[in-house]
Amino acid sequence: MDDASETAGEFIGVYRLRGELGRGGMGEVFLAHDDRLDRPVAIKRIRRRRETSEVDRERFRREARAAAKLNHPAITQVYDVVLDETGDSIVMEYVPGRTVATLLAEGDLDAQSASDVAVQVARGLAEAHSNGFVHRDLKAENVMVTPAGQAKILDFGLAKPVAADETQPTLTESGAVVGTFSTLSPEQAAGGTVDARSDLFSFGVLLYEMFTGRSPFRRQNRILSLQSVLADRPPPPRALRPELPAALSDLIEELLAKDPERRPASAAEVESRLRESSSDLVGLGAPPAAGAEQATVLSDAATRSEAAAPVLPVTPAASERRSKRWPLMAAVAVLAVLATLFVVRAVFDPGETQPLRVRVLEPRIQNEPSELVGFGVLQAALGTMASLEGVNPLAPSAESGFEPTEADWEAPPDEELKTEIVCDPTTCLASFQRLGDGGEILDAIGNQYLPIRPEDGLVRAQVVRTALLRVYRERRPRASAPQRQPEPEDYQAYLEIKLRADSGKALGNPEAGQLEALIRRSPELIEAYLLAAEVARSLEDLERARRLVTQAARIDSEDPRLLFVRARLEIESGRLEAAAEAVDELERAAPGDLRAWKSRAELHFARNDHRQAIDAYREIVARWPTWRNTVRLTDYEMTDRRTTADARRRLEELLEANPDYDAARIRLAVLATLSGQLKKAEELYEELYERLPEGSLGYFAIHNLGWVHFLVGDQSEAEDSYRQALELAPGDPVVRFNLALVRDAGGHRTEARALFEELLAALVTDDTETARPCPDEAQCRMILAQCLARTGRLEDAKELTEDVLQRHPKDAQALYQAAQVYVLAGEPSSARHYVRRALEKLLDPVWFEIPSFDPLRSDPEFQELLADYVNRRALPEGS
Repeated sequence: MDDASETAGEFIGVYRLRGELGRGGMGEVFLAHDDRLDRPVAIKRIRRRRETSEVDRERFRREARAAAKLNHPAITQVYDVVLDETGDSIVMEYVPGRTVATLLAEGDLDAQSASDVAVQVARGLAEAHSNGFVHRDLKAENVMVTPAGQAKILDFGLAKPVAADETQPTLTESGAVVGTFSTLSPEQAAGGTVDARSDLFSFGVLLYEMFTGRSPFRRQNRILSLQSVLADRPPPPRALRPELPAALSDLIEELLAKDPERRPASAAEVESRLRESSSDLVGLGAPPAAGAEQATVLSDAATRSEAAAPVLPVTPAASERRSKRWPLMAAVAVLAVLATLFVVRAVFDPGETQPLRVRVLEPRIQNEPSELVGFGVLQAALGTMASLEGVNPLAPSAESGFEPTEADWEAPPDEELKTEIVCDPTTCLASFQRLGDGGEILDAIGNQYLPIRPEDGLVRAQVVRTALLRVYRERRPRASAPQRQPEPEDYQAYLEIKLRADSGKALGNPEAGQLEALIRRSPELIEAYLLAAEVARSLEDLERARRLVTQAARIDSEDPRLLFVRARLEIESGRLEAAAEAVDELERAAPGDLRAWKSRAELHFARNDHRQAIDAYREIVARWPTWRNTVRLTDYEMTDRRTTADARRRLEELLEANPDYDAARIRLAVLATLSGQLKKAEELYEELYERLPEGSLGYFAIHNLGWVHFLVGDQSEAEDSYRQALELAPGDPVVRFNLALVRDAGGHRTEARALFEELLAALVTDDTETARPCPDEAQCRMILAQCLARTGRLEDAKELTEDVLQRHPKDAQALYQAAQVYVLAGEPSSARHYVRRALEKLLDPVWFEIPSFDPLRSDPEFQELLADYVNRRALPEGS
């Protein structure tokens, strides 16, 4: 629409014109604005013939008003008629979108989408016919598809009431053959009686075009097209496109029957039969592209019908000319297709696919018949998006733990995928909208039929995939993605297990076995490998998890999800060379993806390249300045004395922005503890405990509060805190060790040794009833080393300590506990070495004032070491 049009600003009746939308044989169509109701409208201006009488105009008005009573989602609403001296106009609903003709020309109408449009058009026709109206000019140019996927039949304002007096003029030109010659029915072409069955013939032409890409009757000119409608039988749609369902091909042939009596009985019957064949169209693309000449010319042998009456037969000369031109036109069409593919590749393959972060929103569903419908659609959407080049789908919910649920937890994604589902007792309809970062609709597809039976999960997934491939058509599926479909029962079993996992239910070895069994039957089900690996990881069976991910990578070597999980598992297993390979592959498969950046930073940290890890995460925060990423950066910065000031500043800013943000408060408390600001640490931990005394946050706060009390020498308060922590986390090895340490410091040596012996036995035998898993592997093994040393097994303790430090040479907690092991071993030189390294790394000298270091208290070198760092503490942090 051009606002600079000569018509802009003019009025038709009370409607202010905005510009011209198009021209046709009967008049012009304008975009206008209804100032009274503040809405856009479309106005079709009908050219008046000189012989039009006042009686004709009155009939025009009356029949337009009758057409205005049609009210259906698939029919463009008529609002008004305007009669003046220059012409007659129909005011209609303005429908944004593209016509089916445009969608076909641009190759944007896959088989499933065509079926959806067809079903909606059939419903609209059924509504019109039941109210006594026939369209008489149904064609691809008269069906609009909105961005949301809603089909709209245009020009019902020019429809003809079935009961109208055939001797009287109607809404269109009196005495004229109304309609496009290649789409009107034989009875229309012959000037016979027109009824609802005529629309069904035109609908058959429309279906033929949508599913084959060719017009069955369009020829070089109107006369030849009219002639073809009357005499020719086009080849069955399956002859042109064998992958089409036989039921659909048969239906189209019946609609194109020359005899109206041999066509389906009603549009409602057509709709029902279209719906039955809809599921067989999943995965079929758009029909082959065809130029105008190729689309209109078929060989005479293919189109002649011996049963058809020889009305206006095609002349042999014309037939011969068409046959001779066919090879040339076919060659031209092939070149056109190749040229189109080249243009598409040039537009959508700019060399490197730009990463796209898409938040997949939780589907909104009305009358959900089964919990697996909405959940299955969400999982299918996430899986489909993950299979597209350069797309990183974000699940709808944030991670659990201490993280906030506010909208500003994450920076806005690049786009969002919105899904709405409406169900009735027999089926569900799903609509998908692709939204920009401002909420604008970038693309959409509507009315995707979903079966409601729980066991139809795979069919629903295929429908979702087909729809999203259309909505994200510029994002090609990865070439490595599996092409085969899993067995339906295996996909259903996966969905049921996944639903249990996402509902917060713990999965164990039984579910792991079920998942691996269905993987053996359906190895293409990548999501099952991921879930099975997640279960194995939760069971601390990293080798099993690695094996599953490795198997899945043989199926899809470029799936970023597999590469990301593989890198994480290799890092956790300490296999850093293999982790580096996985990170390299992830960066090649998903350049610019946040997961690749995070994996690289974690690899740096695992290699003890803490500065590189910090620099990498600072770059992540610069690119993706989310709360989660910022907090993760502070975790890295807190491991290096030179960057703790930066961590504190970031955390204080986060807490100022959200005073309820406990993730920042926790880290500030830890920083205060590490740096010897014990009063500040005590206040923060007490505040955390008061806010959430139960659960993991309460345990964390009261446990660390016990350590602060111990550092300041208040052993009674420390013991009380640890006993409260044990009530929240029975059997926790860290709490049990610290409680034994406090009892030992208080002079209860016999009781303390018994506690160390019990904990040692639990750790060595992995007695899960008396010992919970340690927060991290290094801490757990150093507690074991301390227990060995405190029960007299000094050589075993030192061997284990050195093994841990070889893998974690910069871990401040491991260095701190190593110093205690060597104090117990009576090796002050080694103890001082680890004291120095712990001080250099992070810890404040106050940590070395606990009784465990009393044997070094008279050591001048030890005292000098502590005094040096007390002096450093007086300097500005970071200097």
